[in-house]
Amino acid sequence: MFVLGNLISAIAVILGYPSNPIVSFIYGVTEPFLAPFRKIVPSYKIGIDLSPIFALLLIWFLKLFIVNTLFGIAARL
Repeated sequence: MFVLGNLISAIAVILGYPSNPIVSFIYGVTEPFLAPFRKIVPSYKIGIDLSPIFALLLIWFLKLFIVNTLFGIAARL
């Protein structure tokens, strides 16, 4: 288990570097969606970035809204 722990720790350190292509890709994909939420709830006031939580809540709300709307349309046909 000691060796496996060191392996996972080394992988985490490598993936944590900002110049890593995986980290750059994830940041590039998520930042356009999270940026508006960061403007609404700036993290510097509370020290925690809550924008991913608000983004997930919006996605969940839209999913429920769209799915229920589609079920309603299907029921009327």
